[in-house]
Amino acid sequence: MRNILKINILLLFVVAFLSGCNGNGIELKDGDRNITEEMDEMISNYIIQNYSSSSRATGKQFEVQKVYGTSETNRVLSVYMWSYYGGFNKSTGTATYAGRSLPAVIQLKKDLAHYSIIKYIEPQDGSLYQSS
Repeated sequence: MRNILKINILLLFVVAFLSGCNGNGIELKDGDRNITEEMDEMISNYIIQNYSSSSRATGKQFEVQKVYGTSETNRVLSVYMWSYYGGFNKSTGTATYAGRSLPAVIQLKKDLAHYSIIKYIEPQDGSLYQSS
């Protein structure tokens, strides 16, 4: 019962997030079809590096994302996703010690054959969550 409630709440946030994106005239392309393995790895490495300083006590960190869509303007690819970051103590290897799960937008700029990350956006906490 609790898992069903959690899934319903997660789906509600995802729908609200995507509805907000589409309300700004952004046309999302299908899921992760435009995301290469190189881009996926670059995104994960960026997020791990971004959060590793706040979870110093963890021995190993990882990140996975669910990409809901992309949009491209002026050679900048915006990736709309749900990201999960976790870190655990390598000595025990069992329990997650630190983690985050939230919607995010990451922007990649194409230079010749490669992309570079130019912006990472996630919602603010508390009462600013919905508007951000």
